[in-house]
Amino acid sequence: MKEKSSILFKRYLWLVNTIKDAGHITMQDINNKWRNASLNENKERYIPKKTFYRHKESAEKMFDISIKHRSSDNTYYIEDNLETDDLKKWLLNSFSVYNLLQEGYGMKEVIQYEHIPSGTEHLITILNAIKSKHTLTIEYKKFKDVESKTFEAEPYCLKLDKQRWYVLAKRTDENEKKTYALDRIQDIKETENSYDYPKNFSPKRYFENSFGIINDEKKNVEKVVIRADKNAANYLRTLPLHASQKEKTEGEYILFEYKIKIDKELKQELLKWGSSIKVLKPDSLQKEIKEDIKELSNLYQS
Repeated sequence: MKEKSSILFKRYLWLVNTIKDAGHITMQDINNKWRNASLNENKERYIPKKTFYRHKESAEKMFDISIKHRSSDNTYYIEDNLETDDLKKWLLNSFSVYNLLQEGYGMKEVIQYEHIPSGTEHLITILNAIKSKHTLTIEYKKFKDVESKTFEAEPYCLKLDKQRWYVLAKRTDENEKKTYALDRIQDIKETENSYDYPKNFSPKRYFENSFGIINDEKKNVEKVVIRADKNAANYLRTLPLHASQKEKTEGEYILFEYKIKIDKELKQELLKWGSSIKVLKPDSLQKEIKEDIKELSNLYQS
């Protein structure tokens, strides 16, 4: 079942990507491309009409797009502007690269990528559960635990952060939402139990004040100001630490300001920059950073 879902997902992506790249394309041209596609392992000569319409409908629902038919030239096209949606654009670009590698162009050594730990095999199960509004039975083992624990949870969204996939979910026996790393899931199954996905819940708003994967709802948003040298500033401009990032020049330095919740992940990121940046505000964060630097220095004294 897991393998079949994965194959279908790739077929939906292939169909959307094929229509997107062409702009407008006839069914005959879709079939011509399908005959040479790496996904077509059975060497099918064409996509049956019923299969095409099923894939079309599923792709529309999964990616929230509209695939239209223009009778004047008998072509299919995507009505939406995919370039303005970051997630859809990322998915399609990722598949385009994957498809290029699979077509046998001898380019696997040319593209070096960052490894994502195991857990990606759970993505389809989680997405299907969210779509069906069914709970999940999850067997989960934290790094610090000796044994795994099994519980039922309501999934809300998926998040990719620092080469790891996470699912935001709420256990049915708890009230607090938590993030669970997919590479620490030992087993996962979609149940037949339904749950109510909160009508006003927005994953984007939920994480908007967080640096990483943790949103401590008890913490307040604070104003964080750091001073960066010119080299660090160039990196921060092209890849902001947070969406709230603002900057201004002060002498030979550039100040970056954020509205964010302060947690361990943010402090680790700031420490990573070494002497290239300095935390100016708030005083409490500056003090914590100083203490961390002192502990690190003491570690290397012996």
